[in-house]
Amino acid sequence: MSFNLLSVPLRTSKPIPLGESLKELINNQYYQTSAAFKSDIEEIDQLRNDVLSIEPNNDGLALLKRYYVQLASISQKLPDYFMEYPWFGTLGYQVTGPVALKSLYFERINIAYNIAATYSIIGLNEPRATGEGLKKSCIYFQYSSGAFESVLKLVEQKPKELTLPIDLSVNIMKTLAKLMLAQAQECFWQKAVSNTLKDNVIARLAFQVSQFYNEALSMAYKCDILKSEWIEHMSCKKLHFKAAAQFRLACVAVAASRHGEEIARLRIANTICETASREAKYHLPSVSSDLESLSKIIKDSLRRSERDNDLIYLQEVPNESDLPPIVAASMVEPKPIVELTSAECAKDTKKYGIILFHDLMPYLVIEIAQAFRERQDSYVVKHIKEPMEMLTKILHTILAENGLPALIDTIQRPQRLPTNILEHCQILNERGGMDKLRVFFEDISKLRHKSEQVLQNCVELLQMEESENEEMRRNHGSQRWNFADSTEASADVRKSVQALEGYLKQAHDGDQVIWNDFEQLKPLLSMMSAPNSTKLLEEFVPNSKFVKLPPELNRIVNELRADVNQVKKLASQRETFINTVKVKSTDLSILPLVVSHYKKLQQNNIKTITTELFEEVFRRQVSNFDSDIRFVQKHRNNQIELEKHIKSLVQQFNQLRGNIDASQERQNALQLLDDAYNGYLDLVNNLTQGLSFYNDFTGKANDVYLKCQEFYNFRTQEAMKLEQEIYAIFEQGKSPQKKQQEDQVSDQPKSEVKSSKGYSNELWNPDVGIKFG
Repeated sequence: MSFNLLSVPLRTSKPIPLGESLKELINNQYYQTSAAFKSDIEEIDQLRNDVLSIEPNNDGLALLKRYYVQLASISQKLPDYFMEYPWFGTLGYQVTGPVALKSLYFERINIAYNIAATYSIIGLNEPRATGEGLKKSCIYFQYSSGAFESVLKLVEQKPKELTLPIDLSVNIMKTLAKLMLAQAQECFWQKAVSNTLKDNVIARLAFQVSQFYNEALSMAYKCDILKSEWIEHMSCKKLHFKAAAQFRLACVAVAASRHGEEIARLRIANTICETASREAKYHLPSVSSDLESLSKIIKDSLRRSERDNDLIYLQEVPNESDLPPIVAASMVEPKPIVELTSAECAKDTKKYGIILFHDLMPYLVIEIAQAFRERQDSYVVKHIKEPMEMLTKILHTILAENGLPALIDTIQRPQRLPTNILEHCQILNERGGMDKLRVFFEDISKLRHKSEQVLQNCVELLQMEESENEEMRRNHGSQRWNFADSTEASADVRKSVQALEGYLKQAHDGDQVIWNDFEQLKPLLSMMSAPNSTKLLEEFVPNSKFVKLPPELNRIVNELRADVNQVKKLASQRETFINTVKVKSTDLSILPLVVSHYKKLQQNNIKTITTELFEEVFRRQVSNFDSDIRFVQKHRNNQIELEKHIKSLVQQFNQLRGNIDASQERQNALQLLDDAYNGYLDLVNNLTQGLSFYNDFTGKANDVYLKCQEFYNFRTQEAMKLEQEIYAIFEQGKSPQKKQQEDQVSDQPKSEVKSSKGYSNELWNPDVGIKFG
């Protein structure tokens, strides 16, 4: 079956002794025995084993949800770090891991992830040739998006001491959530097309598809683990539906006899399709076919419309900037999965069987501590975070009302940088800038070194076998040691190694060319991706003349600049302060105080435990923030003077302003920056291909190394057999030739010396080259 959409592969794990660990935990840390929960322990243990081998269908989905609900329930009663949970990553070119973390929370994240992935697989497998199939597929992708957003929240809210693998990062979750939403919108668009809705409606739907893919793509650029094929898939889809939207509006225009607008939109669509076709490398065949079909329709329509307009209508073709913008129409949203967003509510539905460990002693003390934790966070937000943020907001409002800093920028910086240069800098930074390139080079260097080491191991293994074989020949004589020559026996595997060495040499030469290009572009790229890139570029690009201000007005402008900078400084300091308070609040755990108070209550023979009995603990806890609240008040008082000073300077400026009225070098500088940007795109493309090559090459090299090991083991075993036979013959005073003749006559020979040419394990044939993907 051919697909033009993507599904997320399930993460995998391996069995663990969950039942035994639970027994040990309950026996050691609870005032109850594990024997009382024998059936619960067996069931949760079996449930985990079952979810490791599910089929990606609704039955498998139900099993995953059941396990997740049980996990969410027992996580309220069990400590998080009582055993390790190993999980393999499946998003990259190869399966990675396992990453084994001692965290029940990590287990929940992985199960939630597989729920989201299962929805994506079911959505992909729905037959989308019918309206009903498209509807179901659209719903499943929305559920998948909602599930990935739930995973995102789990990742963002993870314990600070929990370090997740890279394929469970925030950026990965955001990418997958947006990707699934884009595919849901695409299904809705496809249904609208099949229902022959109006072109205007279809255009808006298509444009929203493009925007969703663009949002997914912008996050994907920040993810090192994703396959290049996926990133190019999203890029192609973004361009495809952007072009489709323009094409549909061209149809609307021609229906309204706006032939000039029709041509303009068809030209835009054609340019977009050409861009998508140039960038196509790893597209799915169905995606490439869709793009080719759209491109052909657009080109045919453009030829027809231009001919008709030249001969008949003679309408002026408007510029792209003069065309009305396309208003996107989103018809999908991430659908929440109740099992993930509210496991407690799901638990109460009784759909997931009896909730396990119901009678296990509740962590009442921990629950109270958690409630106080939330109240403490709210206290910090209400008395520290929100007041401090409001002070900063007031300052920004004052600046905006008085046109700052634009007012002084207009005077101090009359010749601004071109918008495209600034956009290039923004795009460059969004794609990772110099850091992205450095990571590429580091990863490629590591993989190349790893590949070189693997090939060196291959060579050493073959040399070792040859050396051992020659030593045996010297010890026993060539007449007795009639073992095949090592060079002849290892011809195939040596050919594979030599072919890989040749490929690696070529790749290394190519890497050097790319590195030289990088060295040439590095000064410009460093400037464009620097935090203060605007300042550096303004210094690099020659400016026009500046207006000389009167001394008094210059003083006012400088003071305004200083105040603007002070506002920025205050905003930064306050953000740092708020983050510091958040960290302080996190570090100030109330759990020990609650536990200590609970012990005192027990000593006083108080049986009924209520939250009210712990209120004094909470009051003592929040008193730790008294100094922070005083710090907020100090900022509030100091800000009053700053606000007055800004308003006074603006008033003086307006009074003194009056009638304030300034190359080839500039062109050359701008051209260098454009060339650097294009060079950056080429570098990223080449390095992406290089990384993909080395990933595949490392796998091929490891495969050849395994063949070398198999060859070495095979030769060693056969050599041992022959040596044993030589010793046996020697003891009997027989020649090896005579013994072999007897063995051939015997119905049941004691041993059979195989020729090394008979080694039949199939080796990779280097003549076919290295195939990627």
